Amino acid sequence: MRNVIFAINITLDGCCDHTKVTPDDETFEYFTNLTREVDLQVFGRKTYQLMVPYWPEVAKNPSETKADREFAEAFDSVNKLVIFEVSRQRRRQKYENRSDEPSRRDS
Repeated sequence: MRNVIFAINITLDGCCDHTKVTPDDETFEYFTNLTREVDLQVFGRKTYQLMVPYWPEVAKNPSETKADREFAEAFDSVNKLVIFEVSRQRRRQKYENRSDEPSRRDS
């Protein structure tokens, strides 16, 4: 059986804003090593859109710090799954546009 690991950067006062928190070297190294060990990362749409394309670009940039590049390379090498909700309106449209199902208007 596989382990599920939940990891998030958050301050003691509950701040979870990536623009307000900069990890120290020890924390950054911890998350780099954690990232190297995982088989799959699961993201919500917004977090994914923040992380990609930022980190893959860092991995290619020789002017970034060694720690940044190491994390970026680890991040870029892991499979990712993005979870997002389709709006109710979009689901309704999809249902109503199916030819093999009766539309709500026909019921």
